[in-house]
Amino acid sequence: MKTTAKIPEALNEVWLWKDAVYEDTKNMTCAERREYYGNSMKQAAADRGFALVQESNGAWRMVRK
Repeated sequence: MKTTAKIPEALNEVWLWKDAVYEDTKNMTCAERREYYGNSMKQAAADRGFALVQESNGAWRMVRK
């Protein structure tokens, strides 16, 4: 018995974002990708009114300004 499930629109949207990031970064060096992701993280935080705080383990978190 074969069942088909409807794929949520939100999941389709995530896949589109993932594909777009891949296309943006596929020919970049490691250093260029690090800069791309770092700038994207900073922009996402700023767009939402957050500041970035680096943890002692090197991870980043967003905190309200």
